[in-house]
Amino acid sequence: MGMYNYLNGEQVKCFPVSTTHIDEYENRVEISSMGGMLDGYKTGDEVPYRSCIYNYGKNFIVFDYSWNYEGEGYVVHVIEDGKLQGSYNLEEFNEVIQIDTIVIDNHGSVLNIHSIEDLHKIVEDYDKYVKTGYFKSEEFRYTRDLFEEYISGVREGNENTELYERHNKLIDELKDKTMNIFWNKWFVEDNKIESNNIGYIIEQLLGCNKDTEYMTRMLELYKRDCKDFSKEVEEYKEWVKDYFEPENVNMVINTVLEGK
Repeated sequence: MGMYNYLNGEQVKCFPVSTTHIDEYENRVEISSMGGMLDGYKTGDEVPYRSCIYNYGKNFIVFDYSWNYEGEGYVVHVIEDGKLQGSYNLEEFNEVIQIDTIVIDNHGSVLNIHSIEDLHKIVEDYDKYVKTGYFKSEEFRYTRDLFEEYISGVREGNENTELYERHNKLIDELKDKTMNIFWNKWFVEDNKIESNNIGYIIEQLLGCNKDTEYMTRMLELYKRDCKDFSKEVEEYKEWVKDYFEPENVNMVINTVLEGK
């Protein structure tokens, strides 16, 4: 299940924290995050609507279209002015109205949702294309058997690459008929929401001693592998300017990352 936070007792992973680290085996920086720190927020509480690595703005909706716990219904969390305004069962939204703010899923991805009707439709499509169309299909069960056969061969020292390639081909074909239809219809690319890699590194720097040998090595490795480090830094400065005070930006980016 991993880590998460709570909105009125419901698990959400849309407020991630950086877990960027050095992959010692590959000797490179691994940009990564986890879904939360088990923090709970109730109606009226301010939520972490922005951080070093994401910024949803002060008004948005969180909707997990995939989770209907014990048939109790799907929950819509409404954030207004940076605070949790309330959490509602989807069935309470019984009118087709326009939604004038962004809607994100449980992991923070922006959804192509603009009305209450869309909230109901994405639930239907998830069941049709993902839960039933993909995971409950005969094709999926068949590919799962193929993969188990392939793994058994590997364990016995007889790797069948043709079987593995066949499995992958069938999985791709199945996804094109099911999952990909769902993703392409309901997910929106929005590069304003998430920072570039510099944000993930900065969040690590702010959370520890910047003079440690480990963090110095992390920065050196990232600079080594980054195609255009200076450009990434400048892009991040622009992205984060409404979150950090200018002096903090200079301290963290210039002093720590650029060594000035």
